[in-house]
Amino acid sequence: MSMYKASVIVPTYKPRAYIYECLDSIFAQTFPASDLELIIVLNGCCEPYKDKLVKYIEEKAPVKENVHLIQTDAPGVSNARNMALDIACGEYILFVDDDDIISPEYVGGMVNSSSEDTVVAARLRLFDDVTGEEFHTNLTKAYDIAREEISNRPLTLFSGRRLLSAVGGKSLPMQLIGRNRFDTTLSLGEDSVFITQLTKRIKHIVLAPEDAVYSVRKRDNSASRAKLSAKKQIGMAVSLAWIYFRMYLADIKHNDFKFYASRIVASLLKAFIKRYRTV
Repeated sequence: MSMYKASVIVPTYKPRAYIYECLDSIFAQTFPASDLELIIVLNGCCEPYKDKLVKYIEEKAPVKENVHLIQTDAPGVSNARNMALDIACGEYILFVDDDDIISPEYVGGMVNSSSEDTVVAARLRLFDDVTGEEFHTNLTKAYDIAREEISNRPLTLFSGRRLLSAVGGKSLPMQLIGRNRFDTTLSLGEDSVFITQLTKRIKHIVLAPEDAVYSVRKRDNSASRAKLSAKKQIGMAVSLAWIYFRMYLADIKHNDFKFYASRIVASLLKAFIKRYRTV
């Protein structure tokens, strides 16, 4: 039985000041702090970052015993997320990147919309790290399209596929995740592959209330907005397409053909776009 209603997982590497804005937004939730677990994974580095985080948690955490700080010398966001999943005690899992911000109603809106076979998607916004200017994002567009679609009929895996490309801004039931974990060999596309593993067990895709907002910080040097060489970009696109093809073949009877076909096509198209990015 879960000890908490929700576990928020924040992986971080050599965090700068923005992580404290992120954690401030988590500690400012209207959702009861006693029902919320926070797991921070400091990966690939240690001091002085660990000491600063420990002091911050001591000073700011509403319920200190609900906050867990893990330090590992092993690098990689996927490894960090997997370590957190191994110890998470929440009924629902919410991933938050260390430079992003969630609205005060975010956790409550996500949890209250959740059930054991449902993925909940929040509205995303993209803002400039320096100016604060807000930009249009593919995932904001996906939310708006889904909002229009859901007014006529429930979302299917195929009609809601654009919402399932990133774990940020999602509530995922721990029961649905089970033993599935992130592929640590992937440097890009790992979010989409992880969620795709869960699709056979996803029965519903729903939208969180509009005041549950996940704000993505636009940083030109972040991994999700990195410019790749043409060779690496083509190799990554083909590799992802092959992963989805093998996943589909592994259980053709229960896998959704249209959904997997869309994943394969979208992966191959990434070979031709000017810059790979997740938002």
